[in-house]
Amino acid sequence: MIKKLAFRNFRGFRNLVIEPVKAVNLLIGGNNSGKTSVLEALYFLLADYSSALGLFPQVLRNSQGGAVDEFKNFWTWLFYDQNSLLPLQLEAFLDDGSSIALSVAQQSDFFEGLREAGHRKSKSRITLESGSFGVQESSKEGVPKVCILSVRPTNPVNDAELYNEAALLKEGEGRIERLMKLVEPRLQRLRYSKLPGTSSPLVYADIGMRSFLPSTQMGHAFSRVLHIYAQTLVSHAEVFLIDEIENGIHHEVLPLFWRGLFELSKSEGVQIFATTHSAECIRAAHEASLSNGGYDFALHRLQREKGDIRAVTHDQGMIDVALKTDLELR
Repeated sequence: MIKKLAFRNFRGFRNLVIEPVKAVNLLIGGNNSGKTSVLEALYFLLADYSSALGLFPQVLRNSQGGAVDEFKNFWTWLFYDQNSLLPLQLEAFLDDGSSIALSVAQQSDFFEGLREAGHRKSKSRITLESGSFGVQESSKEGVPKVCILSVRPTNPVNDAELYNEAALLKEGEGRIERLMKLVEPRLQRLRYSKLPGTSSPLVYADIGMRSFLPSTQMGHAFSRVLHIYAQTLVSHAEVFLIDEIENGIHHEVLPLFWRGLFELSKSEGVQIFATTHSAECIRAAHEASLSNGGYDFALHRLQREKGDIRAVTHDQGMIDVALKTDLELR
């Protein structure tokens, strides 16, 4: 598990350190303070270059799509102040004493990265010429698998396949239904099915009506929560990155949603990094951690000081005081 993060010359971070890192981590701060950039840094550090890095420009941000545009308006801006003469350095320190590091520097027409996982090293060349993009696969030995979720609506057919995969796990169907009943008390059963005359399967919900209701009619929050829970069960990821985690979820549901997420984090061994703008989301995560049997939650506020961005980490005691005195945390 990651215990500390250190990012140098990445996006708006000249030198950012986040510690201590817990099992569940919530990133807060004003607009353009770097919350999403932390998720991007972790994705860049942990993602499988051979399959995932090509999607990097559009994973969390709007992309122009063209290679030349992406090179000029995305890749060159990964460097602090667009200064690629200063190496971009990312490092995650693990609880076993090892670390995962990535250093990227511009050398003529390519970037060369060196990834270190514990004491094992592998080189990766990322070619980013104007008009072309190529990646040479690097070893993933010792690097935790990462899964990332953006704020964009998910595809209901893909969600149905994801749910079906989770339901086929031992006790998977029962676990998903129990967790979803926390956020939708009317729910009795879930079913993966394709109706006669339709082209694709969906998840259908029994909420006590005469017929099962398509998940597409259950609202954005239901689909988003179902997607997050099912993905946690089937992805086998050790690190989850979730942007604007509260998006579409009513504040009354947040405590129940977080209770289920903490349960999955603990049972599946998943470390979570999420961003939020919501005070209700902060309170819900804090209270869910208190009831989860062992407080393993940290709140990291990103703020600008003298032109730089630094992280201030709030522990259980600090969050308790802030919530009891109505001190603004966001």
